[in-house]
Amino acid sequence: MSKLIVPAEIPWEHLKGKELEELLYWLLDSMGAKELTWRIGGKGQGAADQGRDLELSMNVPMPDGEFRKERWWVQARGRKKTLAQSDFSEVVNNATVGRGGERVDVVVIATNSVFSNAAIDWVADWNKERDRPLVKLWGRPELERLCSQHPDAVARLFVEALTPSGKVEVIKAKLWDHGTFAGEPMLTSLWKVRHELSIDARALVALTASEAANGDLNRRSWGMLVNPSVIEESLALALLNTPVLVHRAEAAGSGSDAFISAFAYLIFLLVARAGAECTNQLLKEVWDWGCEYPPRLREAILEPVLVRLIFDVCEACAANCDRVTWSGEESDSRIASEFWYRLTDREEATQDTLLLQIERLEAPCAIGFQRNGADYCPFIQYNAESSFDNVLGILEVIERVIHVKARY
Repeated sequence: MSKLIVPAEIPWEHLKGKELEELLYWLLDSMGAKELTWRIGGKGQGAADQGRDLELSMNVPMPDGEFRKERWWVQARGRKKTLAQSDFSEVVNNATVGRGGERVDVVVIATNSVFSNAAIDWVADWNKERDRPLVKLWGRPELERLCSQHPDAVARLFVEALTPSGKVEVIKAKLWDHGTFAGEPMLTSLWKVRHELSIDARALVALTASEAANGDLNRRSWGMLVNPSVIEESLALALLNTPVLVHRAEAAGSGSDAFISAFAYLIFLLVARAGAECTNQLLKEVWDWGCEYPPRLREAILEPVLVRLIFDVCEACAANCDRVTWSGEESDSRIASEFWYRLTDREEATQDTLLLQIERLEAPCAIGFQRNGADYCPFIQYNAESSFDNVLGILEVIERVIHVKARY
């Protein structure tokens, strides 16, 4: 049994009627069902729905790479005791003629209980003697297995049944499959057991983007829980999949801001953990790892991320700086300390209210950059120019700031 869910946390004994049908609906949706219809309102085997609660199509892969479309009927049977053959034989017989001559390829009988031996034998004989419909029996053991394989379906109804690893899988599926983000409660609960988690590249992208969508990347620095190689892979995946991720997020009602902030965070961490040269090499070579990305598309993806990165680091670097200040100066020390928490695995809260940047050209630079006369702070200089034209220069400045400010 997978460790993504705790089956005992699902109230199987009470899972009947609409509740069982709803679980089946989301399981089938997670399994890739097409044309999925929940026929709410049926009154049993003699009803106009011919006994089925859900109907759907599945595209089944063939050896030659093509797909065969199968039509499925699903019947839910919630019981306290063993399910007998007489409890579902009529819907199977109805499926042999379908609806209006419709071909039915598979009939699933699902129960929160178990099937009698006689029912299992009857189905075995049926499948041996007939080409269709194929009859599948999903008892409680089969449903537990399917729930473990598709924790995102369980999360919709029984989030308490998910293990921490199961919650991570749900967060991954929400982002990569649906373009949505995890909420604050799930992120908070996972952070409490963060050292027990196994976080891969896709999970790191999903966790980081969810933190950005919730408004605060400084509270929980998920990237500090993994090796630099995972950060590198995450950044590559993020950049190469930016068009798809943004498209799915926009379809779900979100925008690109969370991705821009999350990807800037990943670049910052990679500079801190692996250095400016390594990070620059990745940003140059990543575009050749997948499909072809024209230069203008590369710039369109990377430019806003670099601008956000410059802004974030400059904001933190300017705290307690004699040369560069921001409006809301009373919170400068708080901003500086909380930003550098990105290089730890502790938890803090923050609010961002800064608006205006002012530079005194005669003051020295605390980082040690030699600024004379009209020479601007390098962050202000790069912000004014195209950041895409000098990626390595930007990363080297950030790396130096990290060494001085964070002593990392």
